[in-house]
Amino acid sequence: MSYEYNFLLDAILLHLQRTPYGPLGNLSRALGVSQRTIERTVFVASGKTLRDLRKEVLIERVTAVFVFRPRTTNQTGRLRPRL
Repeated sequence: MSYEYNFLLDAILLHLQRTPYGPLGNLSRALGVSQRTIERTVFVASGKTLRDLRKEVLIERVTAVFVFRPRTTNQTGRLRPRL
């Protein structure tokens, strides 16, 4: 049974990484399972709520943007333009 939860959790994470702001209903239709199944799967497989998991995905996304393109100041204290 845990194998199925992990498989579904991977599909949920992939969908959340593509569309983190999408409603639960869209996620449910895309995966072909009920909304309750999604919520239960996330909790059983990760120990977190769907909301918490979505927040983590969004934080990872924002962090990746800042790590990929850091902005630093030059000697005058102004931000250098991104190239």
